[in-house]
Amino acid sequence: MYRCQSAHKLVELDARFHLFARFHPHTVVDLAAAPGGFAQVALERMQSAAPQAPSSSPVIEPPPMVIAVDQRPIQPLPGLVTVRGNILQHQQMLQSVQRTLHPTPSRSSAAADVGPPRTVDMVLHDGVSVVKGQHAFSVTYAQNQMALSTLLLASKMFLQFGPAHDKGETRKGNRTEREMKPHTDSPSSSNATTPGNRTAPSAHPTSATLPVCFVSKLLRSLHSAQVVAATSALFRYVSVVKPQASRAESQETYIVAMHFQPHRWQQLVNFERHHGHREAETRERSRSKWMPKRHSLEINPSLFSMPPAVEDCGDARRMVWSCLGCGRTCMGVQPCVQCGAFASASRAGCHRGT
Repeated sequence: MYRCQSAHKLVELDARFHLFARFHPHTVVDLAAAPGGFAQVALERMQSAAPQAPSSSPVIEPPPMVIAVDQRPIQPLPGLVTVRGNILQHQQMLQSVQRTLHPTPSRSSAAADVGPPRTVDMVLHDGVSVVKGQHAFSVTYAQNQMALSTLLLASKMFLQFGPAHDKGETRKGNRTEREMKPHTDSPSSSNATTPGNRTAPSAHPTSATLPVCFVSKLLRSLHSAQVVAATSALFRYVSVVKPQASRAESQETYIVAMHFQPHRWQQLVNFERHHGHREAETRERSRSKWMPKRHSLEINPSLFSMPPAVEDCGDARRMVWSCLGCGRTCMGVQPCVQCGAFASASRAGCHRGT
């Protein structure tokens, strides 16, 4: 018996997308995990797929593990490692996950006791909004802002701790803070995959992708399309579904993203490096005008900058919100002056499930 109703939603998503059979994860990070329904299903599926007898393969695979992150306590399970923390504090979360994946061996322990290396293969998020000051926001805005934040956190985890892609590269887990920033550039390569070119996930993804998966709860609202567009900019295959286990009257949906594209994240970094000073000059020359909207297919910081709408808050003039594109604290319901306004997602062309 599962701990909570949400577990059945992951069971349904796995039955539809074959997540655990497709990616064979050994390490799953469950964000906002309490009471542990998603973690329970993940451990169940990974343990059922684990070999029951010693393998003749020279590759030693680590046993299944779920790193469950929450500020609330979670009842223990075999293979469950709990981390107490706020999932909105990305640097703290990355450090906690790194300590869990790569524990420092004691002097009395042999190197062999450390076990085989681990990678983060899947990130799950089914939490209820914990945005600071969320009582001042609508539930849908707070939830989708948190989903956007967990998308960025999952991307950082895949970059720093994810599996190597097809070129045989090894993930070192030592990327600099500058390389981890969520800033963008427009695609410069003719081979870059855009959100408008969605295809079904291949059993043999290209070397430009990491074989990982991200699942997050969304609430249908005017903001949910932006979360989908931002996810589509970073993952090769994206689908949005409403499990039957969700109440019919609920606005709850889930976004399932597969095959992370590191080169798209690098375009975010390049955007800040090469265009940040130019945007500053533009703002200086035209203080009375907002930055022009960028094309929705272009990956840029505006994808991660989500101001509340007037209907999301009481006193719009005094509303304070955090821009996830640049980290700036903003006021009111106007777009961030640094990242600009997000273009309508109607042209994003991302693939959605039914």
